[in-house]
Amino acid sequence: MTSSKLSLIVFGGALAVLLSACTPATNSPVNTTVNTANSVMANGTNVASSNTANSIDPCSLITQAEAASAFGLPAQIPEPKGTVCRYDTVEQSKFFDLTAKAGTSSDFETMQNLCSTTEPVDGLGETSCSANNTIVVLKNGILMTIIAGGNFDQDQLRGLAVIAVGRIP
Repeated sequence: MTSSKLSLIVFGGALAVLLSACTPATNSPVNTTVNTANSVMANGTNVASSNTANSIDPCSLITQAEAASAFGLPAQIPEPKGTVCRYDTVEQSKFFDLTAKAGTSSDFETMQNLCSTTEPVDGLGETSCSANNTIVVLKNGILMTIIAGGNFDQDQLRGLAVIAVGRIP
């Protein structure tokens, strides 16, 4: 084998190892990669995702199929925007924005001003509250909000929040 062929084989192997080490993991909603857009499978449904440093991927918390079920209408592929994921119907008559980021009890107390009551929401724990088309939850250091637009039933929104909170590690 010639020296140039051997060099090419060694270079190719080193490049493959380097690329595999730099590829972000997409099977976990919590990661530490910065500004990497991916398309991942979540419970068998394709969802778009955006990974933000030391945060949770908000698009990993609700699938496109789960959003469509809550809408009662076909849903677009979720659209990631940093710590926010936009879920919208195909005809854009209903939507919700799910935000998930690192948070503290102090952050939750500040966000409670979005809620009409400070009473916890059934199924979401003591650090949760809701108002018309809004739910705020703090779980395991992740502050999650869901804010919906269009004609949205609060029970459907609560159902989405229960699913999402169940996926927060």
